[in-house]
Amino acid sequence: MNYLYTSPLLKAMESWLDETDTDLLTTAVLALGNFARTDSHCIHFVESQIMHKLLAILAKNNRVEDDMRLQHALLSALRNLVIPKANKAAVIEAGLVNTIIPMLEIHQPPVVFKLLGTLRMTIDGQEKLALDLLKNKKLIEQLVLWSKSSDYVGVTGESQRLMAWLIKHAYLHRVMQSSQASPKRGDESRPAEPVDLTSLKCFVCIQGSVESMINMLASQHLIMQNESLIALCILTVVFLCDSTTQNDKDIDLEDMFIRFNIGKQLSDFVKRSSDNMTKEMVDNLQNFIRLLRSSEKMNKHLEEHNISENNEELIEKLKSFKIQDPQQDTALLAVLREISTTNEPKSFDKFELNDSFMPLIQTATVKNKAINREAAKCIAEITKSEIQRKKFTTADMLSTFLECLRNRQIDATDNLELVIQICRALGNICYLNDDARKIILDQKGDEVLLSLLDDRVNVESEVGLQFVKVRSGLISNYLLGDESFSKRAMDLNIIGKIQFVMNDAMENVEKNEDILLSILPLLSILTEHVADLNFEEKLNIQMSRILQKSTNPDLAEMCLELLQYQAENDDVKLYLAKDGLCETIFKLLEKYKT
Repeated sequence: MNYLYTSPLLKAMESWLDETDTDLLTTAVLALGNFARTDSHCIHFVESQIMHKLLAILAKNNRVEDDMRLQHALLSALRNLVIPKANKAAVIEAGLVNTIIPMLEIHQPPVVFKLLGTLRMTIDGQEKLALDLLKNKKLIEQLVLWSKSSDYVGVTGESQRLMAWLIKHAYLHRVMQSSQASPKRGDESRPAEPVDLTSLKCFVCIQGSVESMINMLASQHLIMQNESLIALCILTVVFLCDSTTQNDKDIDLEDMFIRFNIGKQLSDFVKRSSDNMTKEMVDNLQNFIRLLRSSEKMNKHLEEHNISENNEELIEKLKSFKIQDPQQDTALLAVLREISTTNEPKSFDKFELNDSFMPLIQTATVKNKAINREAAKCIAEITKSEIQRKKFTTADMLSTFLECLRNRQIDATDNLELVIQICRALGNICYLNDDARKIILDQKGDEVLLSLLDDRVNVESEVGLQFVKVRSGLISNYLLGDESFSKRAMDLNIIGKIQFVMNDAMENVEKNEDILLSILPLLSILTEHVADLNFEEKLNIQMSRILQKSTNPDLAEMCLELLQYQAENDDVKLYLAKDGLCETIFKLLEKYKT
């Protein structure tokens, strides 16, 4: 095709677009559609006005009585042209949507299938267009009709997918943005901007629209099942979980969900697809069920279909899995994620979970890193409870964690995420727990913990920054025992390791504030626990330079407290003064005097 693209054939086919003979015209459009199979060809077609010629031909042939073969060929070609992101705005501006909307009157399955696919590709990432089409009553009513009554399975699926895509591309970004902008408790200065729900309300009020999204769960295709879950999550967030829309008398999403038996649909969906679900699908399913449970009425409906599981059932399921059976991995992950998302760690206090979780975090026993990671995350959440902290304080469990860290790999994101969850779990177990600290010390596990400070990761990535924070949190919780733990850490050169981390961060203090905020508390703990601890001149100078460069008041406070203690030594006072610390402090006083 690349060879033919540079041959006279392309020009010949383009010239045929001016023909009036339908057969020649159809042949030319089919050929051009085949040429439009790469982004570069598609972009060239838009830039060279071939796209405008195709649209002009379609505008003259978009009625019921026009030639079906030509319509099918035109829609196929135009669908290919709108796939590249660079083309979408130009094709939309040229009038594609206004040209094909009248074709909703056509009911020939091959044409309808291409029509729906073209629209779906066009709205990908086009929020404004998706909002406009979502409130197009004629379009949505026709999509609902096709999703229910078509004998052509392709039309049924494309109708459902187009509705799901309209919801996703119109509101997913808006809903997430609104959620992130919601003010935290005590912070009234960041009110969330209201989301305009006009389009979504129009969609929901059209009879059968919500039912179509629920029925989409029964699709044989995983991608459609996942698209259904995303659309249903958005609807639930907006009309079930948002207090501003709960009292909307025109929309009762609870009633719709129950009337269309969402509980049975979900139950059947889980039974049918549990072995094949992707990680994204499991996450979306768990999220959807969690959103539904925010409603007492929906929670009762889910329980009627055995969707809502209590902790006893979750733990019973967990214990029933055969650890080395890969066919059970997806179902096991679903249970682990349900446990790891608990908001009430104390609700697991009555269970003995040590033996159930220990094999799951052993990478030598379980080769699936997702299971290792999720099991460690479960322990991290459960051990926020003091009772479970004590239950997990065993030599075997802590030895297992230390072995995982000793053999850690941080060369890939999934490996680093596993290390993060192990650090979280071990850190929570160590919190106010001298028994756990002593076991770690006896096993020389402090060498493993401090070696975490030697790891270099990309802190510009979210997972890299999280690792830097949790490793410091783990070491802090370990050192907060009696002075013996800090003295042993001094013997293992913890100061040198901290200084090495600070050296890297000093290259750009503003950018690396989070690293410094996580590492400096370790120095504070050591200062409190080790009598007459004097830092080397280089380290004190580093803290003085941080004061000069940083605009973060928390970071400044940490440095000042540490330097105040160090400056009790006259020699330290002298070289800090020479480094300009007095001028720096004066500037800070001026800055924060109000």
